[in-house]
Amino acid sequence: MTDSSNRFETARRLAWPYFRRYRGAYALGLLFLIGTNAAQVAVPWLLKQGVDLISALDQDPDVVARLGYVALWIALAAVAQAITRVASRWHIFRTGRDVEYEVRQRAYDHVLALDPAWYARHSRGDVISRVTNDIGNIRLLFGFGVLQLANTIAAYAAALTMMLSMSWKLTALALAPFPLLFWVLRNFGGRLHARFMGAQQSLGELSGFLQQALQGMDVVRGFGQQQGFLERFERVNEHNYQANMRLAWTRSLMAPLMIFVSGFGIFVVLAAGGWFVIHKEITIGEFVAFQGYLGMLVWPTLALGWLFNVLERGLASLGRVDELLSAEPVIRDRATAREIDLKGRLRVQIDGLTLQAEDGGTFELSHVAFEAAPGERVAVVGRTGSGKTVLLQTLLRLFDTPPGAVFLDDVDICDLKLETLRTRIGYLPQEPFLFGRTIRDAVTIGTNAYDDAQIEDALRRADIIDDVRALPEGLDTRLGERGVTLSGGQRQRLMIARLLMTSPAVALLDSPLASMDFATADRVRGELQAFACDRTVLWATHRLETMEWFDRILLLEEGRLIAMGPHEALMDQPLYRSLYERQQLMRALEQT
Repeated sequence: MTDSSNRFETARRLAWPYFRRYRGAYALGLLFLIGTNAAQVAVPWLLKQGVDLISALDQDPDVVARLGYVALWIALAAVAQAITRVASRWHIFRTGRDVEYEVRQRAYDHVLALDPAWYARHSRGDVISRVTNDIGNIRLLFGFGVLQLANTIAAYAAALTMMLSMSWKLTALALAPFPLLFWVLRNFGGRLHARFMGAQQSLGELSGFLQQALQGMDVVRGFGQQQGFLERFERVNEHNYQANMRLAWTRSLMAPLMIFVSGFGIFVVLAAGGWFVIHKEITIGEFVAFQGYLGMLVWPTLALGWLFNVLERGLASLGRVDELLSAEPVIRDRATAREIDLKGRLRVQIDGLTLQAEDGGTFELSHVAFEAAPGERVAVVGRTGSGKTVLLQTLLRLFDTPPGAVFLDDVDICDLKLETLRTRIGYLPQEPFLFGRTIRDAVTIGTNAYDDAQIEDALRRADIIDDVRALPEGLDTRLGERGVTLSGGQRQRLMIARLLMTSPAVALLDSPLASMDFATADRVRGELQAFACDRTVLWATHRLETMEWFDRILLLEEGRLIAMGPHEALMDQPLYRSLYERQQLMRALEQT
Protein backbone atom coordinates (compact mmCIF):
# COMPACT_ATOMS: atom_id res chain seq x y z
CA MET A 1 0.00 0.00 0.00
CA THR A 2 1.37 3.42 -0.96
CA ASP A 3 2.02 6.24 1.49
CA SER A 4 -0.95 8.25 0.13
CA SER A 5 -3.21 5.21 0.46
CA ASN A 6 -2.08 4.77 4.05
CA ARG A 7 -2.76 8.43 4.81
CA PHE A 8 -6.19 8.21 3.19
CA GLU A 9 -7.09 5.10 5.18
CA THR A 10 -5.87 6.72 8.41
CA ALA A 11 -7.84 9.89 7.64
CA ARG A 12 -10.97 7.85 6.94
CA ARG A 13 -10.59 5.83 10.13
CA LEU A 14 -10.04 8.86 12.35
CA ALA A 15 -12.41 11.38 10.79
CA TRP A 16 -15.36 9.25 9.69
CA PRO A 17 -16.84 8.67 13.19
CA TYR A 18 -17.26 12.44 13.64
CA PHE A 19 -18.81 12.92 10.20
CA ARG A 20 -21.25 10.13 10.98
CA ARG A 21 -22.10 11.53 14.42
CA TYR A 22 -22.76 15.04 13.09
CA ARG A 23 -24.21 14.00 9.74
CA GLY A 24 -27.45 15.92 10.35
CA ALA A 25 -25.71 19.26 10.88
CA TYR A 26 -23.34 18.63 7.97
CA ALA A 27 -26.26 17.67 5.69
CA LEU A 28 -28.04 20.95 6.48
CA GLY A 29 -24.84 22.93 6.00
CA LEU A 30 -24.09 21.26 2.67
CA LEU A 31 -27.68 21.78 1.52
CA PHE A 32 -27.37 25.51 2.15
CA LEU A 33 -23.94 25.46 0.48
CA ILE A 34 -25.48 23.96 -2.66
CA GLY A 35 -28.07 26.74 -2.52
CA THR A 36 -25.27 29.30 -2.27
CA ASN A 37 -23.56 27.97 -5.37
CA ALA A 38 -26.84 27.66 -7.25
CA ALA A 39 -27.58 31.33 -6.55
CA GLN A 40 -24.00 32.26 -7.42
CA VAL A 41 -24.03 30.38 -10.72
CA ALA A 42 -27.32 32.05 -11.66
CA VAL A 43 -25.81 35.55 -11.63
CA PRO A 44 -23.44 35.14 -14.64
CA TRP A 45 -26.22 33.35 -16.53
CA LEU A 46 -28.57 36.30 -15.85
CA LEU A 47 -25.82 38.73 -16.89
CA LYS A 48 -25.51 36.77 -20.13
CA GLN A 49 -29.23 37.24 -20.73
CA GLY A 50 -28.95 40.95 -20.01
CA VAL A 51 -25.93 41.54 -22.26
CA ASP A 52 -27.55 39.60 -25.11
CA LEU A 53 -30.72 41.68 -24.68
CA ILE A 54 -28.70 44.89 -24.90
CA SER A 55 -27.04 43.55 -28.07
CA ALA A 56 -30.53 43.12 -29.57
CA LEU A 57 -31.74 46.54 -28.43
CA ASP A 58 -32.63 47.71 -31.96
CA GLN A 59 -34.58 44.55 -32.74
CA ASP A 60 -36.79 44.20 -29.65
CA PRO A 61 -38.85 47.15 -28.27
CA ASP A 62 -39.50 45.28 -24.95
CA VAL A 63 -35.80 45.05 -24.07
CA VAL A 64 -35.94 47.68 -21.30
CA ALA A 65 -38.78 45.91 -19.49
CA ARG A 66 -37.07 42.55 -19.82
CA LEU A 67 -33.80 44.05 -18.56
CA GLY A 68 -35.71 45.17 -15.47
CA TYR A 69 -36.80 41.60 -14.81
CA VAL A 70 -33.21 40.40 -15.27
CA ALA A 71 -31.96 43.01 -12.78
CA LEU A 72 -34.65 41.95 -10.29
CA TRP A 73 -33.65 38.30 -10.59
CA ILE A 74 -29.98 39.23 -10.09
CA ALA A 75 -30.91 41.09 -6.90
CA LEU A 76 -32.97 38.12 -5.66
CA ALA A 77 -30.08 35.76 -6.45
CA ALA A 78 -27.70 37.99 -4.48
CA VAL A 79 -30.05 37.99 -1.46
CA ALA A 80 -30.49 34.21 -1.66
CA GLN A 81 -26.73 33.80 -1.91
CA ALA A 82 -26.16 35.91 1.21
CA ILE A 83 -28.78 34.05 3.26
CA THR A 84 -27.66 30.56 2.26
CA ARG A 85 -23.98 31.44 2.72
CA VAL A 86 -24.58 32.58 6.31
CA ALA A 87 -26.70 29.48 7.01
CA SER A 88 -24.10 27.09 5.58
CA ARG A 89 -21.30 28.70 7.58
CA TRP A 90 -23.39 28.65 10.75
CA HIS A 91 -24.09 24.91 10.54
CA ILE A 92 -20.64 23.78 9.43
CA PHE A 93 -18.53 26.13 11.57
CA ARG A 94 -20.69 25.32 14.58
CA THR A 95 -20.17 21.62 13.93
CA GLY A 96 -16.42 22.24 13.93
CA ARG A 97 -16.80 23.86 17.37
CA ASP A 98 -18.93 20.92 18.55
CA VAL A 99 -16.25 18.45 17.46
CA GLU A 100 -13.59 20.57 19.19
CA TYR A 101 -15.62 20.62 22.42
CA GLU A 102 -16.25 16.87 22.33
CA VAL A 103 -12.65 15.92 21.57
CA ARG A 104 -11.28 18.28 24.22
CA GLN A 105 -13.67 16.89 26.85
CA ARG A 106 -12.69 13.33 25.91
CA ALA A 107 -9.00 14.20 25.97
CA TYR A 108 -9.19 15.88 29.38
CA ASP A 109 -11.19 13.01 30.85
CA HIS A 110 -8.69 10.56 29.37
CA VAL A 111 -5.52 12.26 30.64
CA LEU A 112 -7.02 12.25 34.14
CA ALA A 113 -7.34 8.46 33.90
CA LEU A 114 -3.76 7.81 32.75
CA ASP A 115 -1.43 6.40 35.38
CA PRO A 116 1.92 7.73 36.69
CA ALA A 117 3.88 5.22 34.60
CA TRP A 118 2.45 6.73 31.40
CA TYR A 119 3.38 10.25 32.50
CA ALA A 120 6.89 9.00 33.21
CA ARG A 121 7.27 8.36 29.47
CA HIS A 122 5.59 11.50 28.14
CA SER A 123 6.19 15.23 28.48
CA ARG A 124 3.39 17.18 30.15
CA GLY A 125 4.09 20.04 27.77
CA ASP A 126 3.44 17.72 24.83
CA VAL A 127 0.17 16.59 26.44
CA ILE A 128 -0.88 20.24 26.88
CA SER A 129 0.04 20.96 23.25
CA ARG A 130 -2.13 18.08 22.05
CA VAL A 131 -5.12 19.11 24.17
CA THR A 132 -4.89 22.78 23.10
CA ASN A 133 -3.10 23.40 19.78
CA ASP A 134 -3.83 20.08 18.10
CA ILE A 135 -7.51 20.16 19.00
CA GLY A 136 -7.68 23.72 17.63
CA ASN A 137 -6.37 22.34 14.33
CA ILE A 138 -9.04 19.63 14.44
CA ARG A 139 -11.69 22.35 14.75
CA LEU A 140 -10.36 24.00 11.59
CA LEU A 141 -10.40 20.63 9.83
CA PHE A 142 -14.04 19.87 10.66
CA GLY A 143 -15.17 23.48 10.25
CA PHE A 144 -13.33 25.56 7.66
CA GLY A 145 -11.76 22.50 6.01
CA VAL A 146 -15.08 20.78 5.36
CA LEU A 147 -16.76 24.01 4.25
CA GLN A 148 -14.00 24.99 1.85
CA LEU A 149 -13.59 21.48 0.44
CA ALA A 150 -17.33 21.16 -0.22
CA ASN A 151 -17.50 24.70 -1.60
CA THR A 152 -14.56 24.03 -3.94
CA ILE A 153 -16.20 20.87 -5.29
CA ALA A 154 -19.60 22.54 -5.67
CA ALA A 155 -18.16 25.70 -7.27
CA TYR A 156 -16.08 23.74 -9.77
CA ALA A 157 -18.97 21.41 -10.62
CA ALA A 158 -21.44 24.27 -11.16
CA ALA A 159 -19.07 26.63 -12.99
CA LEU A 160 -17.55 23.95 -15.24
CA THR A 161 -21.00 22.67 -16.19
CA MET A 162 -22.05 26.14 -17.33
CA MET A 163 -18.69 26.84 -19.03
CA LEU A 164 -18.82 23.56 -20.96
CA SER A 165 -22.38 24.28 -22.05
CA MET A 166 -21.15 27.51 -23.70
CA SER A 167 -17.78 26.41 -25.16
CA TRP A 168 -15.88 23.24 -24.41
CA LYS A 169 -12.89 24.57 -26.38
CA LEU A 170 -12.54 27.74 -24.28
CA THR A 171 -13.05 25.67 -21.12
CA ALA A 172 -10.27 23.29 -22.10
CA LEU A 173 -7.89 26.18 -22.74
CA ALA A 174 -8.72 27.83 -19.40
CA LEU A 175 -8.11 24.56 -17.51
CA ALA A 176 -4.88 23.63 -19.32
CA PRO A 177 -2.55 24.13 -16.28
CA PHE A 178 -4.79 22.21 -13.85
CA PRO A 179 -3.11 18.80 -14.33
CA LEU A 180 0.12 20.42 -13.07
CA LEU A 181 -1.78 21.76 -10.05
CA PHE A 182 -3.18 18.36 -9.07
CA TRP A 183 0.19 16.66 -9.61
CA VAL A 184 1.86 19.11 -7.22
CA LEU A 185 -0.88 18.73 -4.60
CA ARG A 186 -0.63 14.95 -4.77
CA ASN A 187 3.15 14.89 -4.47
CA PHE A 188 3.35 17.57 -1.79
CA GLY A 189 0.84 15.79 0.45
CA GLY A 190 3.20 13.41 2.22
CA ARG A 191 5.92 16.03 2.66
CA LEU A 192 3.46 18.59 4.03
CA HIS A 193 1.98 16.04 6.46
CA ALA A 194 5.45 15.17 7.78
CA ARG A 195 6.32 18.87 8.16
CA PHE A 196 3.13 19.51 10.15
CA MET A 197 3.82 16.53 12.43
CA GLY A 198 7.36 17.79 13.04
CA ALA A 199 6.15 21.32 13.80
CA GLN A 200 3.51 20.09 16.27
CA GLN A 201 5.98 17.78 18.03
CA SER A 202 8.56 20.56 18.36
CA LEU A 203 5.85 22.83 19.78
CA GLY A 204 5.09 20.15 22.38
CA GLU A 205 8.77 19.99 23.34
CA LEU A 206 8.91 23.78 23.64
CA SER A 207 5.76 23.80 25.82
CA GLY A 208 7.23 21.10 28.06
CA PHE A 209 10.49 22.98 28.54
CA LEU A 210 8.68 26.24 29.33
CA GLN A 211 6.41 24.50 31.83
CA GLN A 212 9.34 23.00 33.72
CA ALA A 213 11.37 26.22 33.62
CA LEU A 214 8.50 28.37 34.91
CA GLN A 215 7.56 25.90 37.66
CA GLY A 216 11.18 25.71 38.80
CA MET A 217 11.95 29.42 38.41
CA ASP A 218 12.92 29.85 42.06
CA VAL A 219 15.38 26.95 41.82
CA VAL A 220 16.87 28.35 38.60
CA ARG A 221 17.37 31.75 40.21
CA GLY A 222 18.53 30.30 43.51
CA PHE A 223 21.37 28.40 41.84
CA GLY A 224 22.22 31.21 39.43
CA GLN A 225 21.36 29.10 36.38
CA GLN A 226 19.46 31.73 34.35
CA GLN A 227 22.13 31.79 31.64
CA GLY A 228 22.29 28.01 31.43
CA PHE A 229 18.51 27.72 31.08
CA LEU A 230 18.50 30.54 28.55
CA GLU A 231 20.99 28.60 26.43
CA ARG A 232 18.91 25.42 26.72
CA PHE A 233 15.78 27.35 25.78
CA GLU A 234 17.61 28.80 22.78
CA ARG A 235 18.36 25.28 21.54
CA VAL A 236 14.77 24.09 21.99
CA ASN A 237 13.44 27.30 20.44
CA GLU A 238 15.85 26.95 17.50
CA HIS A 239 14.59 23.41 16.88
CA ASN A 240 11.00 24.67 16.89
CA TYR A 241 11.98 27.56 14.59
CA GLN A 242 13.67 25.25 12.09
CA ALA A 243 10.72 22.84 12.08
CA ASN A 244 8.32 25.69 11.34
CA MET A 245 10.63 27.18 8.71
CA ARG A 246 10.70 23.84 6.88
CA LEU A 247 6.91 23.83 7.02
CA ALA A 248 6.69 27.45 5.82
CA TRP A 249 9.06 26.73 2.91
CA THR A 250 6.97 23.77 1.78
CA ARG A 251 3.76 25.79 2.03
CA SER A 252 5.28 28.79 0.24
CA LEU A 253 6.03 26.68 -2.84
CA MET A 254 2.31 26.08 -3.33
CA ALA A 255 1.02 29.67 -3.27
CA PRO A 256 2.67 30.85 -6.54
CA LEU A 257 1.24 27.84 -8.35
CA MET A 258 -2.31 28.72 -7.27
CA ILE A 259 -1.85 32.32 -8.44
CA PHE A 260 -0.43 31.13 -11.77
CA VAL A 261 -3.35 28.78 -12.44
CA SER A 262 -5.95 31.47 -11.68
CA GLY A 263 -4.12 34.14 -13.68
CA PHE A 264 -3.55 31.84 -16.64
CA GLY A 265 -7.25 31.03 -16.89
CA ILE A 266 -8.21 34.72 -16.95
CA PHE A 267 -5.51 35.47 -19.53
CA VAL A 268 -6.73 32.67 -21.81
CA VAL A 269 -10.36 33.76 -21.63
CA LEU A 270 -9.45 37.38 -22.41
CA ALA A 271 -7.10 36.43 -25.25
CA ALA A 272 -9.05 33.58 -26.82
CA GLY A 273 -12.54 34.65 -25.82
CA GLY A 274 -12.48 37.65 -28.11
CA TRP A 275 -11.47 35.43 -31.02
CA PHE A 276 -14.44 33.12 -30.29
CA VAL A 277 -16.81 36.14 -30.20
CA ILE A 278 -15.48 37.51 -33.51
CA HIS A 279 -15.97 34.11 -35.16
CA LYS A 280 -19.49 33.80 -33.74
CA GLU A 281 -18.67 30.69 -31.66
CA ILE A 282 -19.98 32.43 -28.54
CA THR A 283 -22.06 35.56 -27.99
CA ILE A 284 -20.91 38.66 -26.13
CA GLY A 285 -23.24 37.63 -23.32
CA GLU A 286 -21.64 34.20 -23.14
CA PHE A 287 -18.20 35.83 -23.08
CA VAL A 288 -19.26 37.96 -20.08
CA ALA A 289 -20.84 34.94 -18.38
CA PHE A 290 -17.71 32.88 -19.02
CA GLN A 291 -15.64 35.52 -17.24
CA GLY A 292 -18.12 35.40 -14.37
CA TYR A 293 -17.87 31.62 -14.05
CA LEU A 294 -14.11 31.77 -14.23
CA GLY A 295 -14.25 34.41 -11.50
CA MET A 296 -16.23 31.90 -9.38
CA LEU A 297 -13.19 29.63 -9.55
CA VAL A 298 -10.59 32.25 -8.62
CA TRP A 299 -11.09 32.09 -4.84
CA PRO A 300 -11.48 28.28 -4.62
CA THR A 301 -8.31 27.91 -6.72
CA LEU A 302 -6.31 30.45 -4.69
CA ALA A 303 -7.61 28.82 -1.49
CA LEU A 304 -6.58 25.31 -2.57
CA GLY A 305 -3.15 25.74 -0.98
CA TRP A 306 -4.67 27.08 2.23
CA LEU A 307 -7.29 24.32 2.20
CA PHE A 308 -4.61 21.70 1.68
CA ASN A 309 -2.65 23.13 4.62
CA VAL A 310 -5.74 23.03 6.86
CA LEU A 311 -6.54 19.45 5.86
CA GLU A 312 -2.98 18.18 6.35
CA ARG A 313 -2.49 20.06 9.62
CA GLY A 314 -5.87 18.87 10.89
CA LEU A 315 -5.21 15.25 9.95
CA ALA A 316 -1.75 15.38 11.54
CA SER A 317 -3.27 16.80 14.73
CA LEU A 318 -6.11 14.27 14.61
CA GLY A 319 -3.47 11.53 14.53
CA ARG A 320 -1.62 13.04 17.51
CA VAL A 321 -4.80 13.36 19.56
CA ASP A 322 -5.87 9.84 18.58
CA GLU A 323 -2.48 8.61 19.78
CA LEU A 324 -3.20 10.26 23.13
CA LEU A 325 -6.73 8.83 23.33
CA SER A 326 -5.47 5.38 22.33
CA ALA A 327 -3.17 5.19 25.35
CA GLU A 328 -4.85 2.60 27.56
CA PRO A 329 -5.04 3.46 31.27
CA VAL A 330 -3.44 0.64 33.23
CA ILE A 331 -5.48 1.55 36.29
CA ARG A 332 -9.19 1.39 35.46
CA ASP A 333 -12.42 -0.18 36.60
CA ARG A 334 -12.98 -3.83 35.87
CA ALA A 335 -16.20 -4.83 34.13
CA THR A 336 -17.33 -6.37 37.45
CA ALA A 337 -16.21 -3.44 39.65
CA ARG A 338 -18.77 -2.51 42.28
CA GLU A 339 -19.67 0.15 44.80
CA ILE A 340 -19.91 -0.57 48.51
CA ASP A 341 -20.31 1.53 51.62
CA LEU A 342 -16.77 1.28 52.94
CA LYS A 343 -16.31 1.06 56.69
CA GLY A 344 -12.50 1.18 56.58
CA ARG A 345 -11.27 -2.27 57.58
CA LEU A 346 -7.92 -2.59 55.80
CA ARG A 347 -5.80 -5.66 55.03
CA VAL A 348 -2.53 -5.45 53.09
CA GLN A 349 -0.38 -8.29 51.73
CA ILE A 350 2.21 -6.93 49.27
CA ASP A 351 5.21 -8.98 48.20
CA GLY A 352 7.45 -8.26 45.21
CA LEU A 353 5.47 -5.38 43.67
CA THR A 354 7.58 -3.28 41.26
CA LEU A 355 6.20 0.17 40.51
CA GLN A 356 7.19 2.82 37.97
CA ALA A 357 7.04 6.36 39.31
CA GLU A 358 6.37 9.59 37.39
CA ASP A 359 10.07 10.46 37.39
CA GLY A 360 10.77 7.32 35.37
CA GLY A 361 12.37 5.40 38.24
CA THR A 362 11.18 2.10 39.69
CA PHE A 363 10.55 1.04 43.26
CA GLU A 364 9.79 -2.34 44.80
CA LEU A 365 7.56 -3.03 47.77
CA SER A 366 8.07 -6.42 49.38
CA HIS A 367 7.13 -8.24 52.57
CA VAL A 368 4.59 -5.58 53.54
CA ALA A 369 1.73 -7.21 55.46
CA PHE A 370 -0.53 -5.65 58.09
CA GLU A 371 -4.15 -5.01 59.05
CA ALA A 372 -5.95 -1.96 60.40
CA ALA A 373 -9.50 -1.67 61.72
CA PRO A 374 -11.77 1.40 61.87
CA GLY A 375 -10.61 3.66 64.68
CA GLU A 376 -7.11 2.20 64.57
CA ARG A 377 -4.14 4.53 64.07
CA VAL A 378 -1.11 3.27 62.15
CA ALA A 379 2.12 5.21 61.63
CA VAL A 380 4.42 4.53 58.67
CA VAL A 381 8.00 5.59 59.37
CA GLY A 382 11.41 5.13 57.81
CA ARG A 383 14.27 7.00 56.27
CA THR A 384 13.83 9.20 53.20
CA GLY A 385 13.20 6.97 50.17
CA SER A 386 12.13 3.97 52.25
CA GLY A 387 8.74 3.71 50.48
CA LYS A 388 6.31 5.50 52.78
CA THR A 389 4.70 7.60 50.03
CA VAL A 390 4.68 4.71 47.56
CA LEU A 391 2.83 2.51 50.06
CA LEU A 392 0.09 5.09 50.61
CA GLN A 393 -0.32 5.69 46.87
CA THR A 394 -0.54 1.95 46.28
CA LEU A 395 -3.44 1.71 48.74
CA LEU A 396 -5.19 4.44 46.75
CA ARG A 397 -4.49 2.63 43.43
CA LEU A 398 -2.44 5.50 42.07
CA PHE A 399 -0.13 2.66 41.07
CA ASP A 400 -1.25 -0.57 39.43
CA THR A 401 -1.96 -2.64 42.52
CA PRO A 402 -2.21 -6.36 41.65
CA PRO A 403 -5.23 -8.43 42.74
CA GLY A 404 -4.93 -10.00 46.16
CA ALA A 405 -2.65 -7.31 47.59
CA VAL A 406 -4.98 -4.82 49.29
CA PHE A 407 -8.45 -5.43 50.74
CA LEU A 408 -10.99 -3.00 52.14
CA ASP A 409 -13.81 -4.55 54.16
CA ASP A 410 -12.60 -7.92 52.81
CA VAL A 411 -13.11 -6.74 49.20
CA ASP A 412 -10.12 -6.60 46.86
CA ILE A 413 -9.62 -2.93 45.92
CA CYS A 414 -9.24 -4.09 42.29
CA ASP A 415 -12.93 -5.10 42.49
CA LEU A 416 -14.02 -1.66 43.69
CA LYS A 417 -14.94 1.24 41.43
CA LEU A 418 -12.16 3.81 41.43
CA GLU A 419 -14.65 6.57 42.21
CA THR A 420 -15.85 4.67 45.30
CA LEU A 421 -12.29 3.99 46.42
CA ARG A 422 -11.06 7.54 46.01
CA THR A 423 -14.10 9.29 47.44
CA ARG A 424 -14.12 7.10 50.57
CA ILE A 425 -10.37 7.45 51.15
CA GLY A 426 -9.06 10.84 52.23
CA TYR A 427 -5.54 11.48 50.95
CA LEU A 428 -3.20 14.23 52.08
CA PRO A 429 -0.18 14.19 49.71
CA GLN A 430 3.32 15.05 50.82
CA GLU A 431 3.63 17.89 48.29
CA PRO A 432 0.72 20.31 48.83
CA PHE A 433 -0.96 21.36 45.60
CA LEU A 434 -3.43 24.24 45.37
CA PHE A 435 -5.14 25.40 42.21
CA GLY A 436 -4.61 29.06 41.35
CA ARG A 437 -8.08 30.14 42.42
CA THR A 438 -9.49 31.54 45.66
CA ILE A 439 -8.92 30.18 49.17
CA ARG A 440 -12.58 29.15 49.25
CA ASP A 441 -12.11 27.11 46.07
CA ALA A 442 -8.85 25.64 47.38
CA VAL A 443 -10.56 24.26 50.48
CA THR A 444 -13.75 23.04 48.76
CA ILE A 445 -12.07 22.09 45.42
CA GLY A 446 -14.68 24.19 43.64
CA THR A 447 -17.78 22.43 45.04
CA ASN A 448 -20.75 24.31 46.50
CA ALA A 449 -21.48 21.73 49.20
CA TYR A 450 -20.13 23.86 52.07
CA ASP A 451 -21.05 27.26 53.44
CA ASP A 452 -18.60 29.86 54.74
CA ALA A 453 -19.17 28.85 58.37
CA GLN A 454 -18.08 25.27 57.63
CA ILE A 455 -15.08 26.50 55.65
CA GLU A 456 -13.98 28.85 58.44
CA ASP A 457 -14.37 26.07 61.02
CA ALA A 458 -12.05 23.83 58.96
CA LEU A 459 -9.56 26.71 58.61
CA ARG A 460 -9.67 27.26 62.38
CA ARG A 461 -8.99 23.60 63.07
CA ALA A 462 -6.08 23.71 60.60
CA ASP A 463 -4.68 26.74 62.49
CA ILE A 464 -4.77 29.05 59.46
CA ILE A 465 -7.94 31.08 60.05
CA ASP A 466 -5.98 34.10 61.37
CA ASP A 467 -3.73 34.10 58.28
CA VAL A 468 -6.78 34.03 55.99
CA ARG A 469 -8.58 36.82 57.86
CA ALA A 470 -5.46 38.98 57.60
CA LEU A 471 -5.63 38.85 53.80
CA PRO A 472 -7.38 41.79 52.06
CA GLU A 473 -10.11 39.65 50.47
CA GLY A 474 -10.30 36.84 53.02
CA LEU A 475 -11.75 33.65 51.53
CA ASP A 476 -11.91 35.32 48.11
CA THR A 477 -8.16 35.97 47.97
CA ARG A 478 -6.64 34.46 44.84
CA LEU A 479 -3.71 32.16 45.52
CA GLY A 480 -1.75 32.31 42.30
CA GLU A 481 -0.63 29.24 40.37
CA ARG A 482 -0.04 26.24 42.69
CA GLY A 483 -0.66 28.53 45.69
CA VAL A 484 2.58 30.41 45.07
CA THR A 485 1.48 33.41 47.18
CA LEU A 486 1.49 31.26 50.35
CA SER A 487 4.34 29.75 52.33
CA GLY A 488 4.91 25.99 52.36
CA GLY A 489 3.38 25.68 55.84
CA GLN A 490 0.32 27.73 54.86
CA ARG A 491 -0.24 25.58 51.77
CA GLN A 492 0.01 22.44 53.89
CA ARG A 493 -2.49 23.77 56.43
CA LEU A 494 -4.95 24.64 53.66
CA MET A 495 -4.63 21.06 52.42
CA ILE A 496 -5.36 19.85 55.96
CA ALA A 497 -8.42 22.12 56.11
CA ARG A 498 -9.58 20.54 52.85
CA LEU A 499 -9.27 17.07 54.42
CA LEU A 500 -11.09 18.14 57.59
CA MET A 501 -14.09 19.15 55.44
CA THR A 502 -14.57 15.53 54.36
CA SER A 503 -15.66 12.34 56.10
CA PRO A 504 -13.63 9.45 54.64
CA ALA A 505 -13.62 5.89 55.94
CA VAL A 506 -9.83 5.74 55.59
CA ALA A 507 -7.39 8.65 55.92
CA LEU A 508 -3.93 8.46 54.33
CA LEU A 509 -1.73 11.27 55.64
CA ASP A 510 1.67 11.69 54.00
CA SER A 511 3.95 13.85 56.17
CA PRO A 512 1.12 16.35 56.81
CA LEU A 513 3.17 18.48 59.23
CA ALA A 514 6.51 18.47 57.40
CA SER A 515 6.51 22.17 56.44
CA MET A 516 5.46 23.51 59.87
CA ASP A 517 7.47 24.54 62.87
CA PHE A 518 7.11 22.35 65.96
CA ALA A 519 4.71 24.69 67.79
CA THR A 520 2.31 24.96 64.85
CA ALA A 521 2.63 21.24 64.15
CA ASP A 522 1.64 20.44 67.76
CA ARG A 523 -1.57 22.49 67.45
CA VAL A 524 -2.55 21.00 64.10
CA ARG A 525 -1.64 17.48 65.22
CA GLY A 526 -4.25 17.65 67.95
CA GLU A 527 -6.99 18.44 65.42
CA LEU A 528 -5.83 15.66 63.11
CA GLN A 529 -5.84 13.22 66.01
CA ALA A 530 -9.41 14.22 66.85
CA PHE A 531 -10.35 13.83 63.17
CA ALA A 532 -8.82 10.33 63.16
CA CYS A 533 -10.61 8.96 66.21
CA ASP A 534 -13.41 7.11 64.36
CA ARG A 535 -11.72 6.12 61.10
CA THR A 536 -8.79 4.03 59.88
CA VAL A 537 -5.67 6.19 59.70
CA LEU A 538 -2.29 5.59 58.07
CA TRP A 539 0.07 8.43 58.91
CA ALA A 540 3.41 8.47 57.07
CA THR A 541 5.96 10.69 58.76
CA HIS A 542 9.65 11.28 59.31
CA ARG A 543 8.83 13.24 62.49
CA LEU A 544 8.80 10.60 65.20
CA GLU A 545 6.86 12.59 67.81
CA THR A 546 3.99 11.44 70.00
CA MET A 547 4.54 7.94 68.62
CA GLU A 548 2.79 6.67 71.75
CA TRP A 549 -0.50 7.89 70.22
CA PHE A 550 -0.37 5.29 67.44
CA ASP A 551 -1.71 1.79 67.96
CA ARG A 552 0.86 0.35 65.58
CA ILE A 553 3.99 1.62 63.83
CA LEU A 554 5.29 0.21 60.53
CA LEU A 555 9.03 0.63 59.97
CA LEU A 556 10.05 0.54 56.29
CA GLU A 557 13.53 0.22 54.82
CA GLU A 558 14.11 0.13 51.04
CA GLY A 559 10.51 -0.89 50.39
CA ARG A 560 10.47 -3.70 52.97
CA LEU A 561 8.56 -3.85 56.23
CA ILE A 562 11.34 -4.68 58.68
CA ALA A 563 9.52 -4.11 61.98
CA MET A 564 6.00 -3.52 63.29
CA GLY A 565 4.57 -2.84 66.71
CA PRO A 566 3.86 -0.11 69.28
CA HIS A 567 6.40 2.56 70.13
CA GLU A 568 7.72 0.88 73.28
CA ALA A 569 8.42 -2.39 71.47
CA LEU A 570 10.14 -0.69 68.52
CA MET A 571 12.53 1.23 70.75
CA ASP A 572 14.58 -1.98 70.84
CA GLN A 573 14.97 -1.82 67.04
CA PRO A 574 18.25 0.00 66.18
CA LEU A 575 17.02 1.93 63.12
CA TYR A 576 13.81 3.05 64.80
CA ARG A 577 15.63 4.10 67.95
CA SER A 578 18.16 6.08 65.87
CA LEU A 579 15.40 7.90 63.96
CA TYR A 580 13.50 8.66 67.16
CA GLU A 581 16.50 10.02 69.06
CA ARG A 582 17.54 12.18 66.10
CA GLN A 583 14.04 13.68 66.00
CA GLN A 584 14.11 14.45 69.71
CA LEU A 585 17.48 16.19 69.28
CA MET A 586 16.13 18.34 66.42
CA ARG A 587 13.14 19.36 68.52
CA ALA A 588 15.35 20.31 71.45
CA LEU A 589 17.59 22.41 69.19
CA GLU A 590 14.59 24.29 67.75
CA GLN A 591 13.17 25.03 71.18
CA THR A 592 16.50 26.47 72.35
